[in-house]
Amino acid sequence: MPLAPVDTHGTQLHYEDSGAPLEVVTYTTLVLLHGVYFNSGIFRPLIPYAAENGLRLVLLNGRDNGESTSFTDDELKSLAVTSREEREAFLKRRVHEYASFLRWYVENEDTPLLEEANGNRTGGVSLVMWSGGNGYGPAFFAYADTFPAHTRQVLQKYLRSYVIYDAPMYPLGLPHPPQDELYSPTRDPTWTRERLQAAFLPGLVGHYSNDTPLFYRAFNATSFTDLPSRREFCTALKWQPDSEPAETDPSQFDGITEAAALHRSAVPILVLGEEICSENTKKMLSDRKNFPKVTLECVVASRGMSETIYGMYGLKRMLLERDLEEKDGEVREARFHILEGANHMWHWLKPKETAALFAKIA
Repeated sequence: MPLAPVDTHGTQLHYEDSGAPLEVVTYTTLVLLHGVYFNSGIFRPLIPYAAENGLRLVLLNGRDNGESTSFTDDELKSLAVTSREEREAFLKRRVHEYASFLRWYVENEDTPLLEEANGNRTGGVSLVMWSGGNGYGPAFFAYADTFPAHTRQVLQKYLRSYVIYDAPMYPLGLPHPPQDELYSPTRDPTWTRERLQAAFLPGLVGHYSNDTPLFYRAFNATSFTDLPSRREFCTALKWQPDSEPAETDPSQFDGITEAAALHRSAVPILVLGEEICSENTKKMLSDRKNFPKVTLECVVASRGMSETIYGMYGLKRMLLERDLEEKDGEVREARFHILEGANHMWHWLKPKETAALFAKIA
């Protein structure tokens, strides 16, 4: 799998490419970024369904994952400091690397430009970020005015959408509700480290009975007054899977997990700073000065984990609050899509259906 240079210091990002569909002249390129624990291999089951949906898939590994350049100890020190400036500078450097990758890729792979005619869009590049990988999405748009001018000019011709796929609360800058409102074992001192580790994988692949009438009321709401309160919504969420999932054999994930990176960099990046992430998300929603053609396609799994359903509820809330205040037409277009019957790992368990959804919405 190839490596792409993203700066002048030898930093490279590792990716896997499905290749251009053979019988499609103008296709859409999806650049998929993984979350924590799993690397980009978690998207590999989608590849056989790319061509039939007119897609080219680029499975991108973030730093510390796959063969992408590992973080240095000095880089990681920025995550351990109290200084907001240093933590924000760390995040800016990461999205600069991401932007550099995108520019390098479209310039080297003869990627079809984004074309618009009669209300239809063809070609271009859509960004798909799953779970904790969304820590880079809002920052990418919030800091886009700091990208080199050439990079912005190139990407302006290609970027078409950002698919926010089942994001948890932290990357969006949402506050963690109290335990009696949204229970989390990670915040319960009675849970031992061993118990948390044993529950981790079953929790990710589990199915939760969260597809209730309240769930649909929230995600189908068209005004802030229609939205359930946070407490009403969160207290109804199930934090335990319905039963022990059948898909928890760790051997099926051989080669696509990053246990060392989980604690070394992934979790510290995930909890980088609520204030920073909240400001970035709000700027992404309300300011489309940079990449104005990019729409936000928000995907929530109806039988997913409480943390991600709350994250997507919080995003819905922010959008409806924005619409109460913003009247000038300069806000970014956003749509919500419910992935019916799906858990957090739907692209792994049901790749055909997931690829078709991405082709439809991206």
